[in-house]
Amino acid sequence: MRSPLAPYLAIGTTALSLFLSGCVMQPDIAAKVKTADGDEVEVMLNTRSDPPTDGVVTVETFQFGPWDMGQDKPRALVSTFVVKFANGAQPASIVIDDVSDTPVMRMFEDNHPKLVKDGLFGGLTKPFAPDDAHVNWILTMDTSIRVYKFTVILTDGSKHVVLKPLFVPMPMKNVAKKQLGIFN
Repeated sequence: MRSPLAPYLAIGTTALSLFLSGCVMQPDIAAKVKTADGDEVEVMLNTRSDPPTDGVVTVETFQFGPWDMGQDKPRALVSTFVVKFANGAQPASIVIDDVSDTPVMRMFEDNHPKLVKDGLFGGLTKPFAPDDAHVNWILTMDTSIRVYKFTVILTDGSKHVVLKPLFVPMPMKNVAKKQLGIFN
């Protein structure tokens, strides 16, 4: 004799096995933000998104961290980044602006970038002291979304603009403040 609950037990058992095996789908959570110069960008808040690209220029990484300025000097904040260029694309200039707020602030500029193996360009911004306007956002007590605009002019004269959003939760900011010697 077959139980009338058999179909429900089968569904429940299947759902439980999928849950235990990690096959539970979680929704993506994103925020749309408007940059200081009017562009809109979607920022993934709970998942890692693909690197932003226009098909020729791809911002592989962009991150910030403390920089030791030397003995008896305060630490500073620097950003490191890696940009990948499609086969044959040669940059003539690379500019990175922080377009999160007004005023827009220049983070990096290189008018003679040199690619390394596999069409990669890696760079480092100058160190910004804790009292520099480039670092003010880290002093706020809330979660931040920063947007960095990569403007690349290629040797063929074409212009490429790629926006790189960066989600910075408050606990990450607190770690950075501690590493910089800033206490709120």
